[in-house]
Amino acid sequence: MKTNISVYKAAVRSVLFYAVETWPLKALHLRGLEVFDHRCLRKILKIRYSDRISNVDVRHHCCKIEPAATIVKQTRLRWLGHMLRRHNERIVKQVLLAPPLPGSAGNLVVNLRFGRQL
Repeated sequence: MKTNISVYKAAVRSVLFYAVETWPLKALHLRGLEVFDHRCLRKILKIRYSDRISNVDVRHHCCKIEPAATIVKQTRLRWLGHMLRRHNERIVKQVLLAPPLPGSAGNLVVNLRFGRQL
């Protein structure tokens, strides 16, 4: 069982959360990631839904695997820290820290949405 969990962590989760820091996730997408994650863990542990075991207990049995929302938040914060340590001349940092243009509500909405997701 430990081998299956370590393979799941190394192969499935790494592919599942690849480049997640750049995804524009909504709550529905995050919920889908969590559902897939729980489904895989339940199959590894051979737990049926009729057994009435909570997802927290399932995660605890799997060596305390973090939820999808925690991984997304940690990855985004790590990416933001990486961007903030770059030189001020880099275009990526200039775009990230640029104030929205006056009169352009579209840019303001995107900036606020990204900030809320961190």
